[in-house]
Amino acid sequence: MEPRWRVRDILPDISDAERIFADLLSGLVKALPDFEYQRLKRVVDQQFAQLKQVLHGVALLGQCPDSVNASIICCGEKLSIALMEGVFHAKSFPVTVINPVEKLLAHGRYLESSVDIAESTRRIAAAAIPTDHILLMAGFIAGNDKGELVVLGRNGSDYSAAVLAACLRADGCEVWTDVDSVYTCDPRTVPDAKLLKSMSYQEAMGLSYF
Repeated sequence: MEPRWRVRDILPDISDAERIFADLLSGLVKALPDFEYQRLKRVVDQQFAQLKQVLHGVALLGQCPDSVNASIICCGEKLSIALMEGVFHAKSFPVTVINPVEKLLAHGRYLESSVDIAESTRRIAAAAIPTDHILLMAGFIAGNDKGELVVLGRNGSDYSAAVLAACLRADGCEVWTDVDSVYTCDPRTVPDAKLLKSMSYQEAMGLSYF
């Protein structure tokens, strides 16, 4: 019964997430008259229905295999990309969504994989994406040699951005974050955290390790 109770405990969090996406959809359709509200509402509803079904299966099994865990923790990335695509379409921008499970080949475990840049570059090039299109791709996700969804581990979304930039031979890669730069510690937890003006590569490695 323990896993069943765990799933029941997380349902309020899922309801909170559903409300967040419902508010996002409502806000977007008010701001963008051409926003495809009904279609994207179905996408969001289907994703949450699938998530609840998977969690119910976890409860019945009493365990959560890594492959299933990977499919659960990437839901937010998938929904974010769907909404962003809707925003660009509503603004009449040409956009192509790259499916990372198909286009990024990764090796490793379901929850900690690394991308094969050479093969992924070949796959993306073969897609012949129009050069005037905005490209969208869910971060944190790739596919293994069996075509199964895997995730890229801690900071996988930033890693995905760097991987896509490398595969596209981009001139640069910008990663936006919620802080100005690197701090001595988490400024959300420690009020007197200090912003570091400079640091060496070795110092950055040491700080990230701890």
